[in-house]
Amino acid sequence: MEKIMLPISRDEILLAISKLSEKELRSFLMELELRLEHQKRVIPRYVLAKKLDKLSGLISVGGDAVADAENIYD
Repeated sequence: MEKIMLPISRDEILLAISKLSEKELRSFLMELELRLEHQKRVIPRYVLAKKLDKLSGLISVGGDAVADAENIYD
C-alpha cells in the first residue's frame, strides 16, 4: 500500500469535520481515540549498553511483525 501525503491545512480539516453528521462525527471520534490509544501502547524496550555487542539493532515495538516493520520503516 502506497502512502501519499497531502498538504491540508488545519482549517481545511476542521471545515471537513464540521460537515459530518452527528453519527459520522461520533464514528470518526471513536476511530481517532482508538488510533491514539494504539500509539500510546507502542513502548520501545531498551537494552543495556554492555549487551550491545551481542545484538545488532534489535528492538521491540509490538506483537505484530508486519506492523512493526511498517512502523520502523515508515
